[in-house]
Amino acid sequence: MINSISGIVGGGLGGTILGMVTGAGAATGGLDIGSIITQVAGGGIGGGAVLAVVSMIRNKLD
Repeated sequence: MINSISGIVGGGLGGTILGMVTGAGAATGGLDIGSIITQVAGGGIGGGAVLAVVSMIRNKLD
């Protein structure tokens, strides 16, 4: 359950941060193909990164 929650949170944060850094979707409202790809990529990268960190912390605690 913790892994799912951390992946979802990390994906949301990753997509948001990558969108802010690249500026994707700022002018068009976020419905063009470039901003959609940016959100998906950022979500995948952010979700994976947060999930890896949470997993490492949980392994250290066990």
